[in-house]
Amino acid sequence: MNGPPTPPAEDQPLPVEQAPASAPATTSDAPAAPEVVPENQLPSPEQSPYYQIFPQIASLAAKGEIQELIELAERADLNGVHDTHPSRLFVTAPLVLGYLIRDEVPPAKFALTRLPNSIAVLPLSQARLRAPRLDLRA
Repeated sequence: MNGPPTPPAEDQPLPVEQAPASAPATTSDAPAAPEVVPENQLPSPEQSPYYQIFPQIASLAAKGEIQELIELAERADLNGVHDTHPSRLFVTAPLVLGYLIRDEVPPAKFALTRLPNSIAVLPLSQARLRAPRLDLRA
């Protein structure tokens, strides 16, 4: 499987990475230099606005409130600041499915075309773009 690893359950502590045993120990009284973070580094999924809005989207889906789901997902998708973060699919996938449930194919396709190339090449995005149209009315 090529997807990201499954996160541990919320009640389990995250494992702490340890330094290799062969690394020399440094004892310095100087204050530690602040860690430099590149400007283009993406936030962790938990800090992403898409990850944070997903529970509300899931709640609307569970209640069957598809129009409200679409409106919330559209706002989150259009107002997101980290549009190249893979967690954007937490909003785009339910948005597309919401449109498809309402049989609104053009806006569903448009939501997919708004994805940046870095996300559009992911397997889930590709599956959505290539999915055959099923005629369930027959």
